[in-house]
Amino acid sequence: MLFDGVDLLDVTGPPEVFSLALRETEEAAGYRVLLAAATTDPVTTGAGVRVLPDTTFAEAAAGAVDTLIVPGAVEVDAERRVHPLVDPRLVEWVRVLAARAHRVASVCVGAHLLAAAGLLD
Repeated sequence: MLFDGVDLLDVTGPPEVFSLALRETEEAAGYRVLLAAATTDPVTTGAGVRVLPDTTFAEAAAGAVDTLIVPGAVEVDAERRVHPLVDPRLVEWVRVLAARAHRVASVCVGAHLLAAAGLLD
C-alpha cells in the first residue's frame, strides 16, 4: 500500500525481500509485487522520494490479494513528539483489502493502521 508521507523503507524493504527470493529460486518462488494507492498518480514518501503505484486500491480490491503488506508513516507534532499517521480513508481501504487477502502483515508503525482497522483485536 502506498500513501503520501509513507515511510520509504516500509515500501521498499518488502519488495526487495521478495525480489531476492525470486532470484534465489530462479523465479520458482512466484512472487509478483504490486504497489497500490488511491490513484496511480505518484506518491511522495516521507523521505521526499516519489513512487509510482502499479494499481489502485479499487482495482486491487476487485481481485484476490495473497499477501497485503501495510506500511506506516509518522508525523511530528509542534512539541517534536512522534505519532503514527492513521488516516481514516486509508484505514477503510485496509479493511476492504484485508477482507480479500489470504494473509495480512504490516511494517513498523503500519501496525497502527491494522489496529485502527480492527484487525489486531
